Amino acid sequence: MSELYPQFHVGDRPHQFGIRLSDVLCHATGAQSQRNAVPNRLVCRILSTQVLVIFIIRTRGNPFKSRAHPILVATSIAVVVIGATLPFTLLGTYFGFVSPPTRFYAILAGMTAVYLAMVEFAKRGFYRWHRATNKILSGKDHI
Repeated sequence: MSELYPQFHVGDRPHQFGIRLSDVLCHATGAQSQRNAVPNRLVCRILSTQVLVIFIIRTRGNPFKSRAHPILVATSIAVVVIGATLPFTLLGTYFGFVSPPTRFYAILAGMTAVYLAMVEFAKRGFYRWHRATNKILSGKDHI
C-alpha cells in the first residue's frame, strides 16, 4: 500500500509514523485506490490530533476539570470542523480532496481518542517523574 504515497523525509529518515497511520486509515476505509484521498485524510488526522492535544498539554491536571478559555475552545473546534468538512466543499474540490466515507470519521474519532488518552497518560507520568526528581535533588519532602 505504500506505493500510493509519495516518499517524504524528515531530516535524513523517512517519516514512517505518519505513513503507517495513514496506511491503517486508508485500508480500514477502503481507500487504497483513491490516490487523492491520502492528502485530505492526512489533513483531517493531523488537525484532529494536534489541535485537540492542546487541551491535554495545557494543564498539569485533568483537562476536563480545568476549563479552557472559550475563545480557545471555539477556535479549536472550528479548525477541526473546517478540516473535516473541507473535502465536501468546492474549495476541497479545488485542492483535489476526495470525500472520505463515513466510517473514516468513526475510525478517526476512535484513533484520536486513543492518542489523546496516551498523551494524558504520558503527561501524568512526566509530572510524577518531575516531582520525584525535584524531591531527590532538593532534599525536600515536598515541592
